[in-house]
Amino acid sequence: MAIGDRTSMRANIFTRQGETVTRIRKTPDTDSMGGITGTTDVSEDFLVVFGNITKKDSQIREMGLAKPGNMKLYFTSDQDIKTEDTIIRSDNVKYRVEKITASYTDVYSIAIVKSLSLD
Repeated sequence: MAIGDRTSMRANIFTRQGETVTRIRKTPDTDSMGGITGTTDVSEDFLVVFGNITKKDSQIREMGLAKPGNMKLYFTSDQDIKTEDTIIRSDNVKYRVEKITASYTDVYSIAIVKSLSLD
């Protein structure tokens, strides 16, 4: 792997600055006829990086997502993170994924997450 290629850049960013979080996704339970009978929480651990929304984030501000308690969440493009997922940090602070705002192929994606402690 060459120094400076996308894979090594991604590995450096997430292993040096990242933190492990748990993603919780509600998945539907179905009966034999395909009817939804309830939901089950499915969890998976990921290495992500949190970042503050700054004055330079004009697109995020224009979307109305630069609110108190919201943060940027950087995650690798191959991680299965979607809108409405719950993200739990190691200190048990919970966030909900509000919007996936950007994806930079093979390197990372950015989502806006809302702190659920402010609800």
